[in-house]
Amino acid sequence: MRKIQAHTFEVIGSRRCAGVDEKKSYIHGYKMKIKFEIRDLDNLNFKKWFKKFIKESIDHKMLLDLNDPLNEENVVWVLEDDAERIDREKLIWFEENYWIPDITQIVEYMESWEKNPLLNPKNKAIYEKYKGIVFVNFIPTSENIALWLIDIVQNKICQYPGAKLISAEYWESSKLHQRLEV
Repeated sequence: MRKIQAHTFEVIGSRRCAGVDEKKSYIHGYKMKIKFEIRDLDNLNFKKWFKKFIKESIDHKMLLDLNDPLNEENVVWVLEDDAERIDREKLIWFEENYWIPDITQIVEYMESWEKNPLLNPKNKAIYEKYKGIVFVNFIPTSENIALWLIDIVQNKICQYPGAKLISAEYWESSKLHQRLEV
């Protein structure tokens, strides 16, 4: 008999969904719950790994599309000199297909004009701003975030022989709920 386990996780953060509709194009918060049903996964390390991934990478962070036209205003430090495109040399890429600003470069840049720059409240705020940003290569709607997380889970569980993702469900509110059979 095959065993099916359900694993539920919660994510809280903010995002900007450029081009979706007027309300969603504002920076706004979201709270999302996602549940995965996985067959024949007896490895408890998966749940610990995914919980750690959520906590360290996207929980309480702001998701921005790499191609968001407002990046010129929001994240000026990580732009190329022509101030139109993000300079990927100033970002750190992760195999789960997201990027974060390279904080060490930001601090080094600040140190070029001021010793102990993080003692200055303005510099500390700039540092905190960039530390809280995660770039993705899609518009971060609930549906797209769920599909991205499903892809991450599928890539991870393929390391466990016989394990298979059966379904995923996500909720952003009582009105927005979707179940995806995989």
